[in-house]
Formats: sequence, structure tokens, C-alpha cells
Amino acid sequence: MLMETHTAGTKSFARVAEEMRKDDPQKKEPQRAKVYLKTHVYKDGTFMDGKTANDLKKKLIETSEGSTSQGKVAWQGDPYSEIIGKDKRGYVRGVGLGPTPKDIFNSSCLRRFEGLRMTNFDETIVEENIRQMKEHMERLEMQVQDQNKIILDQNKSIVDLKYMVQCLANNQPMQVLFCFLSFFLFE
Repeated sequence: MLMETHTAGTKSFARVAEEMRKDDPQKKEPQRAKVYLKTHVYKDGTFMDGKTANDLKKKLIETSEGSTSQGKVAWQGDPYSEIIGKDKRGYVRGVGLGPTPKDIFNSSCLRRFEGLRMTNFDETIVEENIRQMKEHMERLEMQVQDQNKIILDQNKSIVDLKYMVQCLANNQPMQVLFCFLSFFLFE
């Protein structure tokens, strides 16, 4: 393994790459070359190894114009491997411990990781949908309460009207007049 100094401190390159992904508006994984540039720059903005950094920048500009990354972090022949050199067998430099070339360069593995990221994205959408449904449910409950009040008022009016009709049928005009006045004046 090549021992090389960097400015990431105690942070692993994988952690730096994850922070870069979170800061990216499109939430895309950064290429190894971009992680390398970020982890090999001093606080004042100067690079530890100016020649390597300049070569990487040029390669990144070239590849961004004719992007062959297909959304991958690393791929065979990427700017990082062209400038820094080939990775050792069974090891991919700049992506942290664990991932092997088979994991990184195999597209099915990338799809699996992309699926996990989509799951997190889907969870936020689901949470937003749940919040909207709760708000909608609260509005519907208020409408039901309002409609129940209207129904109770209408039932009371029906009882009063039935009493008025009964009084008219029994030829009791004073009760009808009293019901009529109470019906329209006290409502």
C-alpha cells in the first residue's frame, strides 16, 4: 500500500467523500479524483503536491466534457488512476476500507448502493406524504364536526315543524303561532 500524506486529519477518505456527497445539491457520489483534491489541500488553498493536483484538475476537466463515469465513483481508466497510478490487486485507493475492485467496478453492486440511497430518498417522500395525509385528515374531521352540527340543527327544526303541523291538525292556532314565532325568532 502506498503511504502518502494528506490533510484529512483523522477523517477517512470515505467519510470525506460522504460529506462531499451530502453537500452536493444532486447528492451524487464524488469521484476519487475530487476526493483526492479535497484531502490534499492546505487550509490556505495550496495543494500539497502542486503537479499532481494540476494534472488531476486538467484530467477532471477533460473527463467532465466527455464524461465516461456513468455516475460511478471510480472506474477503470478514471483520471485518478491515470495520474496516481494503478491500484494494487484487491484494493481501490481513495474509497476507504472494505470495497474491492469487484465491488466498485461491478455495476450490480453500484445499483444495490444506489437502491439504498433511493430508499432513503423514498423515506423522506413517504414522511412528507404522511404529514400531508394527517393534515388532510384533520381538515376532514373538522368538516364532519361542522356537518354533524348542521344535522342536529336540522333535526331540531324538523321536530318543531312536526309539532306545528300536529297543532294545525288539532285546530290549535295559538300553539301554532307560538311555535311559528319561536321557530323563526329564536333560531
